Amino acid sequence: MSGTGVTFGTNHSYKAWGLKLKEIKIGLPEVKTSYVEVPGMNGSLDLTEATFGGVTYGMRTLEFSFDARNCSYTDWASLVTAIATAVHGQKLQITLDTDPDYQYTGRCELNTEKTNEVLAQIVISCNCNPYKTKADGTGGVL
Repeated sequence: MSGTGVTFGTNHSYKAWGLKLKEIKIGLPEVKTSYVEVPGMNGSLDLTEATFGGVTYGMRTLEFSFDARNCSYTDWASLVTAIATAVHGQKLQITLDTDPDYQYTGRCELNTEKTNEVLAQIVISCNCNPYKTKADGTGGVL
């Protein structure tokens, strides 16, 4: 059995934990801008590219929502422990099955909710570097 998922370090969300990918949010990094007010000038002087010769960016946020199906309360406790041990607080390489040639690097956090005997929701959020890189670590792109 296989399913579309996300690899966090060496753990694939579906193969390792049986998580069904429900939603992906990939934020773009914030542009670091620098404007200076000059007396007598209309508008502002844009120095965004002056210091480093190009635009610089802040961090970006990736968020992945998963369903854990057929997950009793007892199973949920062990599942959360396994996932938390692997990803919570860890800085990892993150690769999406839908974009396998690139990876993101970021620190991950786990959030989870269990509201009934059958289903649990697992959310993994990652605070990542602004550029994704090729799987071999080269060629950063937005």
